[in-house]
Amino acid sequence: MKTFSVQWWLAASVLWWVLYLPALPEGFFLIDDERLAGAPQVRHFTLESVSSIFELGHQVDYYPVRDLSYILDWSWGTHLESNAMPARVQNLFWFLGCALLIFGLLRRLLGSPQMTPVASLITLAWLMHPIHNETLLWVSARKDVLALFGFLLFVWCALKAYRGETAEVPTKPPRAAELVKAPTWAKVYLGLSLLGVVVSLLSKATFVGAVILTGLWLLATQPILRKKPIWALYFFLMLAFSTGLLVLQAFIYTHENPMAIHVTFAYRLKAVTAAWGRYVSGLFWPAANAIEVNNAPPWADLQGFMAPFGAVTITVALLFIFFLVSRHGRHLRRRHGLYFPLLLLGIGLAATTPGLNPMHGAFYSVRYFEPFLLLGLFTLTFFLRDLLRERQVHFVLQGLVVMSLVLSAIDAGNWDSTLSILRKATAKKDVAAETLELVELVNLRRWGKISSEEAKTLPRRFGEILKACGAGVELLPEPHLCTTFYRHLPSLSFLAPELSLAWIRQANRPEMLSIANSFADLSNRHEWIDDSLALTTPDRRWIKVLVTCRDAGADKSRELMRTFFRKSLFNDSIRSELTSQISDVKFRSWAVACSQIQGGDS
Repeated sequence: MKTFSVQWWLAASVLWWVLYLPALPEGFFLIDDERLAGAPQVRHFTLESVSSIFELGHQVDYYPVRDLSYILDWSWGTHLESNAMPARVQNLFWFLGCALLIFGLLRRLLGSPQMTPVASLITLAWLMHPIHNETLLWVSARKDVLALFGFLLFVWCALKAYRGETAEVPTKPPRAAELVKAPTWAKVYLGLSLLGVVVSLLSKATFVGAVILTGLWLLATQPILRKKPIWALYFFLMLAFSTGLLVLQAFIYTHENPMAIHVTFAYRLKAVTAAWGRYVSGLFWPAANAIEVNNAPPWADLQGFMAPFGAVTITVALLFIFFLVSRHGRHLRRRHGLYFPLLLLGIGLAATTPGLNPMHGAFYSVRYFEPFLLLGLFTLTFFLRDLLRERQVHFVLQGLVVMSLVLSAIDAGNWDSTLSILRKATAKKDVAAETLELVELVNLRRWGKISSEEAKTLPRRFGEILKACGAGVELLPEPHLCTTFYRHLPSLSFLAPELSLAWIRQANRPEMLSIANSFADLSNRHEWIDDSLALTTPDRRWIKVLVTCRDAGADKSRELMRTFFRKSLFNDSIRSELTSQISDVKFRSWAVACSQIQGGDS
């Protein structure tokens, strides 16, 4: 049995890496967060850069473990914009670690060493499925991979500490004597478990609810805590850390949250149900889960045809939980362990609905559903463990592994699937739909998926959308449609740089502040600023000042940007005067120049 398991794992791991090998050397995706993974404090490993990562205010999300992992990326490769292989290899490494922890947890849930091949098959079917493409290939999804790994490490080590080396099903509390025999190992596992909590919640607070409720469950069901105060203190510290991070995150969001989008609750509900429908269909039709996220309306309008399917899926999931509770109610009252998988399944269901959170703007991203898929897998394994002992079921599990491999092979050539969905789902052509199509076409051009003739039409299409949205939001009959274009303008501006820069200068509207900020950031790392764009000396200087003001301190950058744009961007004479004053300043005095710019305006 052991040899069989090792052989499966070796073969599957090699095949898994081969499947992703063609995608590894690609550059940043157009809709990937290039500014996040390329922030100045993560490009060099120094004491100053590491300390700045742990300071508040550099990002709207306080996830220092994620940012530390970006330092490793830049230590291995210096040109991630054009070749993000180091970043994606690290994603794959952590995800493979998640698979090993899942295998260990499944083996414990199944409760017998003879069930090791079954645990291997279930884990491999999960690992091979193309549903994870976004989580693995997005550089920005590092926070999701690390959070998943930390949570799994927390649960595995906690159960390991309480149950020693046995593979017993966690349905009843252990006796105190079980741990007295090896207290040192138990403390080591508890320490690793606490480390998992820290890694998970400082990477992304996705599992904060699961961590808190899991800790409460262990406190309530493990009598050993009442006899060993140090372990009770451990769980108290874990819960305190989790709660403190929640408070900190809420505090940061109340001060600055660029992700927030104000739409009605009915719209958010429609978007969430559509996201559910698209995700479940993606389990069997990978083309539905091509990498595409649009945080602004009209996402729900374009994906609305998925909403009924999503509503049915949510209803079935809730009925399934109700059925298990009613069917096993007597056992649930007697054996606290059965509460655990159902509780986690409910948490996973809730974790997939960030679109209902007013502070969150994204309605859909495949990686949002990773918690539900994983926790649902644990729940089904736990309740079907007797059925999984049947030999006939082993053939079904092998079939699931093969199905995952086939779906992965099919999905490898279907990066244009989102584009196809948009074209079929859009009843009428508008600037929002045209923008999303243009984003997908630019991605396809990067991957060599469209002809050179079609690639030549992209600048013209970009100019048409730019012209359509040039009248100003307040003058448009449907202003929300251009919001989609504004969000993607910084990344698409390289298609027509001169036109983009001229339009940004003339567009004296509030939403242009963030666009111009992103435009300046993009120009700092793209060769077309020097090679293709005929900029005057003042133009080059104000772009440089914008980038420098942003890098001088995130806590002041927004105010500095607002002041600079108000004084210079929309007034050529003031802009030339200000930029001429800083023509020869060095890096150390750029922050002073920014302060001078700020001080001249109320």
